[in-house]
Amino acid sequence: PAHTLVPKAELKSHLLDRLRGYPAYMRRVVAETTHENIVQTDVYDAPVWPPTYRDGRVVLLGDAAHPVVHHFGQGACMAIEDAVRLARSFQRSGVPTYVSAGAESSPQDVVALKEFDSFLHWLRCALLVYLSRWCGDLYTTAAPWAPYFLTLCLAWPLSLGFTFVISLLLFQWGFSLRAYATSTLSR
Repeated sequence: PAHTLVPKAELKSHLLDRLRGYPAYMRRVVAETTHENIVQTDVYDAPVWPPTYRDGRVVLLGDAAHPVVHHFGQGACMAIEDAVRLARSFQRSGVPTYVSAGAESSPQDVVALKEFDSFLHWLRCALLVYLSRWCGDLYTTAAPWAPYFLTLCLAWPLSLGFTFVISLLLFQWGFSLRAYATSTLSR
């Protein structure tokens, strides 16, 4: 359980107990691992409130802004999207691509940072954080119905609805990362 440290001497037996009902090879891997090589860590995301990733000229990107538990596999993707959104915001605001060290802030900087830090961007990230948390809760629950529920969520036609929602979250407003990267990098 979260925030509960199992004593090191009991960790192996705790894991083996939790793996009861799983395939034998999984239990065998744990059984053959030495106590010293078994490490317990908790997995956390973070609150997504307040709805901003900017304070003055400082902007947070990726996990610094919206850490996501690994159950949904979106952390690195969201960091790349943040970087592209920030670059697009600077490009649209007319901020030069390369600025020398120690350069003063300009009014265009402020406009670009405000555009990057939009409510819709925050909302999309918050939904993915919560969706990932929900998936993680389902994956780690001891409820006997959880695997069946996850299978049902991924089964057709329910997966079409899930895919539609994720597509809206991941590819909002028809933005093509590939088209943007190709047009920007080919200059």
